Amino acid sequence: MARHSFASVCTTFGYISLTLQWLWLSVLFMPLLLDSTLFTQLSSPPETRSDVTVPELFTPLSYIVAGIAIVLALGVGLFAAIKAPTVVTKRAEKITYSSAQHFAPKLLHHKKITKKQRRTLNRRVQLAIKLLLSIVAFVGLLGTFLINVIPLTPSVIFSVGFFLLPWTLLWFGMSYALSGTKNTV
Repeated sequence: MARHSFASVCTTFGYISLTLQWLWLSVLFMPLLLDSTLFTQLSSPPETRSDVTVPELFTPLSYIVAGIAIVLALGVGLFAAIKAPTVVTKRAEKITYSSAQHFAPKLLHHKKITKKQRRTLNRRVQLAIKLLLSIVAFVGLLGTFLINVIPLTPSVIFSVGFFLLPWTLLWFGMSYALSGTKNTV
């Protein structure tokens, strides 16, 4: 049981690290998006009319309502920050598991195999999907040199990439090693 729990923790940290890899890649490609014409059309301010009058909105009741809304938002944000990693991990594991279930028969050309062999194959396909997502995010860093809009040096870009990639591989590898033949979903 402790082994399965630690494998789940490793999987969670693996997905967090993978998410950070993709966030880093998206931050690097953000200037390309911000310079696009679609973004400038969406972010242009609407036309304003000068003859519109705005009523007084700041009454004591509005401050009380705003205070309650802020406290509720902080509470929901804290709850989400605590629950999000486990929910994301469970959903991502179900997605990779169902993908592995879908691809496994195609890899074997619909040959019949035992349940243990199917579980082993599913685990390997799941690991391959996770590693593929991680390596694609890292290779995507090479694309930052093609667009030439990033003011960062290659050493900074790849330092962060080389920091995140081994952690992702380590966490997913530990999860795979600790989970044995049992399913971690």
